[in-house]
Amino acid sequence: MSVILNSISFNYKKNFLTPSQPFGYNFSQASSCNLENLPIDLAAKITQNNSSDSLSGLSGKTIVIIGCSYGSGHKQAMASTAEVVKKLGVKSILVDLPNEVLLEEDYARNLTRKYLGSFSPEWSTGDIFNFLMQRKAYSIINFISGNDPKANRHPIAAPLDPRKVLKVHSYLSQFHPDAVVINYLPDIPTVIEVSRMLNIPVIHTHTDMNPRELCYKISSGCYDRFTECLPYSGFESILTSTCLSPHQVVVSGPPCNSVFDTPLSSEEIEDKMKFYGISPDKKVIVISNGINGVSSTPPYIRFIHNRYKGQPKELIPFHLVVLCGKGNQTICDNIHKKWSELIPITALTSVEVAEMRDLMSIASQGGAMLGKPGGLTVFESLKLNVPLIFDSISPEIDYFNFSHTFWVLMNRGFQVLFGASEIVPWESDNRDFIVENGLGYTCESEEKFHEILDLLSQQGIKKSVPSLKFSDEFPKILKQCLLYD
Repeated sequence: MSVILNSISFNYKKNFLTPSQPFGYNFSQASSCNLENLPIDLAAKITQNNSSDSLSGLSGKTIVIIGCSYGSGHKQAMASTAEVVKKLGVKSILVDLPNEVLLEEDYARNLTRKYLGSFSPEWSTGDIFNFLMQRKAYSIINFISGNDPKANRHPIAAPLDPRKVLKVHSYLSQFHPDAVVINYLPDIPTVIEVSRMLNIPVIHTHTDMNPRELCYKISSGCYDRFTECLPYSGFESILTSTCLSPHQVVVSGPPCNSVFDTPLSSEEIEDKMKFYGISPDKKVIVISNGINGVSSTPPYIRFIHNRYKGQPKELIPFHLVVLCGKGNQTICDNIHKKWSELIPITALTSVEVAEMRDLMSIASQGGAMLGKPGGLTVFESLKLNVPLIFDSISPEIDYFNFSHTFWVLMNRGFQVLFGASEIVPWESDNRDFIVENGLGYTCESEEKFHEILDLLSQQGIKKSVPSLKFSDEFPKILKQCLLYD
């Protein structure tokens, strides 16, 4: 391993040739890039803006922003970071590292190729992860990954893969970056090692409330030009007492899209309620399980119907907005068909970032956000003071949906046979942060949901937590890292 690393630890500034159009992308298109509507393929999308109000010393710099396709939060955080640095005159290169650079080293993809040959579905680890998350097969995910938040068990950090190191080094060297920003954990040891070899700073931005997970990925005495950006204060000691020096840990605020920094006014909320067909006397509960949604109708629709059974639709104090997930138009149509005459409800597949801000702003008026505790959802809800209800109900068997029922039974089997946890560790950390600070609830039964409905209908949840603006703090952090001597 050391021979391989030493052989490529050259002065890349002397050996670098700037590609005029990396991956066929035209630099002249950069200024018109719409960061709120980034395409799924994020590899080598370049943005640049020679803004006159750039922070001194940053204009003309280049950074590589690294994310992945595990859910949608990492790509949203990439877009948010690119949006911030674009205003500074900094050129950014966005890359989905597992799918665009390291796909040939993907364990799941190579395993299916080995045993299925030409019949291989060509699934990557990210594809399998998203598939299982959509089916709420959390126990299977924990078993495969070696995680168990209940037992505080985490996978042991594997040695660096020299093939990954070579590929990441080759990729980064094309662009001569002044810094690297990464927002997911699995490949962070590789990125840190390559950044060390190239002598450039590397910044990690969190998309969850799980800073302790970093301790299982890196060792004490970590690369001195590594900086850890925490979404909220209070976690610093976890890192400084284990693997990082105090100067390496900063609070940047959550990496949300800047639209969440500006809540809607009362008048704007009224207009948006009219737009979505919501009566002004209703409190709104937004049900969302991420961009992929879930594979069956959420049980909470039935729960709210049971709670107010026999009452006219007009007297039910809540309006449900169900985000079914992209590609789930059939579930969306079934909800409209079965429930729209019984309870106040709106079903959508997925919404754009600004629309999510609008729905959350409406829900902040005495309602709540209900779903799985994904990091960006938690961050955005905290920004807009929306109470959170964490969906902890195991999927139900649906005898009319064979595929869904199969995965429900498989997941339960992993719980019984292997004792695998029913919640993934990063979402466990998100949930604990919210519940322990009185900012939301965990819902594990219909009875508990009815209790929460009663609380919301009477007084709501008023507590909030202050946060820094990522758009204000990250430029300062980036400048300090880039001007490091």
